[in-house]
Amino acid sequence: MLSLKSLLSDEPQTLDEHSFGERFRAWWDGDELESSPGTSDARETGVLDELRAGNRAPDVRERFPPLDRSSPWPDSRQTVAQLVWGEGFVAPQDAKSTIEMVAAFELDSSSNMLDIGAGAGGGTRAIASQFGTYVSGWDLEPELGAEASRQAEVHDLELKAAVKPLVPETAEFKAQFHGGVLIRETLYRIADKKAFLTKIVDTLKPGGNLVIVDLFFADDADASEMDRWRDGERSEAYGCEIGEAKEILSKLAIDVRATTDESDAYSARILDTWKNFVKKVGDQPLSDDLVLAMVDEAEFWARRHAAIQSGNLKLYRLACLKAKAIEE
Repeated sequence: MLSLKSLLSDEPQTLDEHSFGERFRAWWDGDELESSPGTSDARETGVLDELRAGNRAPDVRERFPPLDRSSPWPDSRQTVAQLVWGEGFVAPQDAKSTIEMVAAFELDSSSNMLDIGAGAGGGTRAIASQFGTYVSGWDLEPELGAEASRQAEVHDLELKAAVKPLVPETAEFKAQFHGGVLIRETLYRIADKKAFLTKIVDTLKPGGNLVIVDLFFADDADASEMDRWRDGERSEAYGCEIGEAKEILSKLAIDVRATTDESDAYSARILDTWKNFVKKVGDQPLSDDLVLAMVDEAEFWARRHAAIQSGNLKLYRLACLKAKAIEE
């Protein structure tokens, strides 16, 4: 099977015999490429097996421009991520799934809601377009917020789907102003979850809805495996068990009405989306400046997929409701 080294090798016989698209597809799927007589047979461990074993990918040759590591979300990573997941999306979500997440909010043109973890703004715009709602988007990554704001302007939604950089410690929201709050894959990256969730509860109107779709540790998660997963993330990752999050919400007078384990669906979407993407690589090859970014992003999602498949990492959806004010 092809390793990362085999994938990016600039050895003439490898490049002549198989296109980059063919090698990338084989690398992702863990398949073997048959060699013609006289050529080297690079049968090594597939990427998913490497990542499950905790091995680092081998160093690659200087065939392609180096990766931009100036921030977690340089332009090259944003470009590749949106090629994989769709315009405005950098994770396993799309317009349809985001709208479904807020179905219980009963949104209309007079509504206001928060979208925490807006990313590049695709879901934020989808909600605003579908319901005419004013959606205040926030994201921990300034680069993604800037891209989201740019796209919102292009789509004439800058007033209804703006995205701002989120600094949990200093963020301020209007008290009892928002009818609904959606938190997407953000809570696991916040160290003081109680302090942040207190702000979220305070900005919710009485009777308002809160939906959290986030990564949590399994109750019996292996500590070393979770440390390995955290090391593979490009930004800070704290995590907690689902029981801890529910306990915090309960103390804040939030009624957790449903807790759904969506790990399998999330894991399947990672694989299905990447498989669909890698099929296109040979037909629509990327420019050299994006090749390493693409491989790096594939490795990132393979690592997260492996953590979920191991059962140590979970994706849960929590549907919550803030208690209505007691009438005197």
